[in-house]
Amino acid sequence: MQAFLGEFGGGRGDAGGNFGNSKDYYLGLSWRIGRAACLTSAASMASKARLNTAELNAEKIMDEVKRQVVKVIPA
Repeated sequence: MQAFLGEFGGGRGDAGGNFGNSKDYYLGLSWRIGRAACLTSAASMASKARLNTAELNAEKIMDEVKRQVVKVIPA
C-alpha cells in the first residue's frame, strides 16, 4: 500500500516558480510473508495431527479396556 500527497507549483510554460507553500506527504506500508511463516504453519499443522493421532489411540485403548472389563464381568 502506498499513498502520496503533494502540492505542485510553477509558472507559465517552462518557467519554474510559485512553490511558496509546497508540501509533500508519503505513507508506505509493506508486508512480507516468507518461508518462515509457511514452515511455522506446517509445523503447527503437523503437531495438531500428532495430537489427534494420540487422542484417537487413547480412545482406542479405553474402548479395548472397556471391552475386556465387560467380557470378564458378565452382565
